[in-house]
Amino acid sequence: MFKFVLIVLLFSFSSFSGAQVINFNDLLMKKDLIMALPEDIKDYIRIGPINWTYEKNVDDFTDDEKHFAMVLSEDLKGFIQVVCLPERVFKVRVSTGAFIGESATGHIQYRVDKKMAVKSKMLTAETGLYFNDMGHEFIQDIMAGKKKVLVQLTDYSNRTTKSSFSLQDARSTIKKVFDACK
Repeated sequence: MFKFVLIVLLFSFSSFSGAQVINFNDLLMKKDLIMALPEDIKDYIRIGPINWTYEKNVDDFTDDEKHFAMVLSEDLKGFIQVVCLPERVFKVRVSTGAFIGESATGHIQYRVDKKMAVKSKMLTAETGLYFNDMGHEFIQDIMAGKKKVLVQLTDYSNRTTKSSFSLQDARSTIKKVFDACK
């Protein structure tokens, strides 16, 4: 679905060592390997899409269009995905990468940039929360944000997990999905 690229830049204190490009889909299976790297090396690894990306898929047989805007969390465990499916079905999924459970309360707390934290409620799924309303305050707030959003989800046992997401290019990228769903 998404075609992401990993750029690994390795620096020594004296000179630039080089760059390597790796397919993001291959990385998903190797994420634990990267997390096991020494801390001083991990500081020099950048993985995409840390910033928002957009993709449009068209079915070869039906010409149905699917539009996706997505960003991974800074720790690469969570994601925010904004989707427009055929027949203008809109959906936003939010995950911190932890199991939430369908019996969770659906509570989310988030903070855009350095503004006041907002508490909201969404529908629950196994690994995150979601909603189908284009006017939901969460999507409106992240589109109005500039730098980053911190998200905290509450799971079925009332434990919380957090993830931080970049808002660079969020507005223009999400707007493409909105336009497809109007």
